[in-house]
Amino acid sequence: MVLSKPDLMRYLAEGRLAFDPPIAAGTDVDQVSIDLRLGRKFSRFRREMPSYISAIHVDPALWGSVDLWEHTEQDVFRLEPGRFVLAQTMERVKIPNDVVGLVEGRSSYASPIPYVQVG
Repeated sequence: MVLSKPDLMRYLAEGRLAFDPPIAAGTDVDQVSIDLRLGRKFSRFRREMPSYISAIHVDPALWGSVDLWEHTEQDVFRLEPGRFVLAQTMERVKIPNDVVGLVEGRSSYASPIPYVQVG
């Protein structure tokens, strides 16, 4: 089940969903989603990884591995095609145990790729 805007608003009012810093319920809550802002912290693999990664086991020690990760903090980040990057949001999110959140990347600033006919 996907929570609708009235459900999201109710969860926010009841404190079941919480954001720090708080989100603007009037503008950040859409029909079935909540907009978060991209933070300044980015992590990517130090070495070129294979084009296919079957899985990453998330262990707390994984993030501290200086051999594996390159961590940067910057205002602008260019994501190259085919590259893997982890990024933090500006908001810290509290979600109840009976709800799952899905984070999808999107950009309101990215221009659409123009259609190019080949051949």
